[in-house]
Amino acid sequence: MIKRLTFITLATGLVWSQWVSAENGLIDYARVDAVSPVFQVVEERIPKETCWTDRVREEVHHPGHKPNNGKVVGGVLGGALGHAVGNGSDNKKIGAFVGTILGATIGHQSDQQAARPSRTTVNYRNVERCKIEEVVESRREIVGYDVTYTYDNRQFTTRMKRQPGEKIKVAVYVEPLAE
Repeated sequence: MIKRLTFITLATGLVWSQWVSAENGLIDYARVDAVSPVFQVVEERIPKETCWTDRVREEVHHPGHKPNNGKVVGGVLGGALGHAVGNGSDNKKIGAFVGTILGATIGHQSDQQAARPSRTTVNYRNVERCKIEEVVESRREIVGYDVTYTYDNRQFTTRMKRQPGEKIKVAVYVEPLAE
């Protein structure tokens, strides 16, 4: 009799070990039939640097010179030349006058030309240039698993955070029916 009572107690303990008491219910295991991963598209903005090489012309800038009194020098030289070329006293006066005007005008233009800055191309060189742009990259991440399982010959579906094994824990609630 003691052997029989011990066996019944041991068998009952094994059965109840699967049925652990939960809050207002019992915990049991159900067979997993199918598992499907659930994906979500995640976008991430990533800064990406793009660089290229530009060919740049280097120039040497020459500043203009100060005017050198070209009008005065040109006027004196023109007047002397006009006086030397003219015949007679009236022609020498007219030649000196016209020579002075022409010499002064040429001297003025020479001063203006010298005052302008000039550029001389010296060399070409390579310069690296870069810019940073944001690139949007998309990827799929698993956010859970849709699980189909069978308990008591009925099929159920749930979503879980982790991939289950061959069986999952289920809570079984028993409550009396009113007659």
